Amino acid sequence: MTAVAIDETSCRRGHNYLTIAADMDERKVVFVTEGKDAETITHFAEYLAEHKAMPEQVRSVSIDMRRPSSRAW
Repeated sequence: MTAVAIDETSCRRGHNYLTIAADMDERKVVFVTEGKDAETITHFAEYLAEHKAMPEQVRSVSIDMRRPSSRAW
C-alpha cells in the first residue's frame, strides 16, 4: 500500500468517533479504530507492521488537517 486516505466520522450521537484508513489504489477500507486523535495514527502504523507492511511504504496520504491526527505524520 502506497497511498492512504484517512478520515474520521461520528458513529453515534454524543461525539463518538471512528478513524478510517483506506487504500486509495485498491479503493477499500483497511483499518478502523475508535477515536480521532494522534493515537489512532499510531495504531494504524502498528497495524501495518503486524500485517507485513511498513509505514515507510506509504508515499501519499490524504488526511483531514485537524491538529491531533495530522501531527502524527
